[in-house]
Amino acid sequence: MNGFGVYNDTAVAIVALKGCGVRRIAYVDLDVHHGDGTQGFFWNDPEVLTVSVHESGRYLFPNSGFPDEIGGPDAPGSAVNLALPPEAGDDAYRRAMAEVVLPAVQAFGPDVLVSQCGVDHHHADPLSHMRTTMAVYPHLWEALSALADEACDGRWVVLAGGGYDPCNAPPRAWAMLMARMAGVDLPPSMPDSWVQIAADAGCRHPATGWTSEDRLPDLSATSGTTRAVDDAITATRAASALLG
Repeated sequence: MNGFGVYNDTAVAIVALKGCGVRRIAYVDLDVHHGDGTQGFFWNDPEVLTVSVHESGRYLFPNSGFPDEIGGPDAPGSAVNLALPPEAGDDAYRRAMAEVVLPAVQAFGPDVLVSQCGVDHHHADPLSHMRTTMAVYPHLWEALSALADEACDGRWVVLAGGGYDPCNAPPRAWAMLMARMAGVDLPPSMPDSWVQIAADAGCRHPATGWTSEDRLPDLSATSGTTRAVDDAITATRAASALLG
């Protein structure tokens, strides 16, 4: 609806799955922007659950995705929105998975899990204010993989998403994710070919480790958001029939 893509690949994937006879589909969107387009497309479909974890629309485009957005008249409870405060950091995303995403999807009981794994909540990304670090991504990918195994016998469709600092999170995070899905062990450090590509592209300090950081965010701001994260999770759980 208001996203940056010309085509909504996540909605296309879900429609394709439904066309193949899949009955119940859970969609998890970790992009820092609210997944308003996919939510809107399936707003009144009780057999598609959309779960979006994002920076609150009070501070970030597209200014939507609040807890009271829970689905259309024929599909109440089919949308779950967790609007996190700016500067929430890694712990907020770990809590989001444990306290919102996993229990909502498990309660819904999907046949397939579809996930949009944007990493534009990374602290170096120019379009958000969330202050996550590379260290949290292996946790998120492992949690989604375990969720797919438990909830729908491993049926898991993964798409990338936002990520606007090519020198930091996007290439490494998605490589880790694809390796996790394929069951491939990554080398202990970044391949020399990647370091050279990054240097040639203008990255001042190409990453040499999968979760290393050129610089870390000021975590003092992150530590001050605990109460706001508590409030956000409480609001989402109170609004959702799946989490009540």
